[in-house]
Amino acid sequence: MVIIFLAALSLSGCVPQQADLKQTEKNRPQRITQSNDELAQTGVRQNQESSVVREQELLQLRSDLEWALRQAQELQAMQEDLRQRVRRVEQVLGKTERLPEDSTTPSRNDIEARIDSLVQVTSSILVQIADFSERIKAVEKK
Repeated sequence: MVIIFLAALSLSGCVPQQADLKQTEKNRPQRITQSNDELAQTGVRQNQESSVVREQELLQLRSDLEWALRQAQELQAMQEDLRQRVRRVEQVLGKTERLPEDSTTPSRNDIEARIDSLVQVTSSILVQIADFSERIKAVEKK
């Protein structure tokens, strides 16, 4: 009798386990579909976030590029102004050969030093512009 009772007890534990297994097998396609849907939604969300970040970065880079271009144009205008001043000073020097001691006109060396300084700054800005352009191209390719 004890053996029958133990056999019945052990079999009764298998029946619920088999039912659970069948239920799990039945729900598996639904769970797989649900997981696939969640993965697809996550991918879409990540793509959207990536696009937003890329657009923000492009906007900032374009802004930086526009600033650098304005700076370069201003420096070029200053360089041209200094060149014209040098020409005027040279004309005055050519006529009088020597400026009066109390003259407020800067010396030729001062003017050339300013022009050289502006050329260096302009060159630096042009390098930055090229760098910004490369960064914009790289971001646009992403």
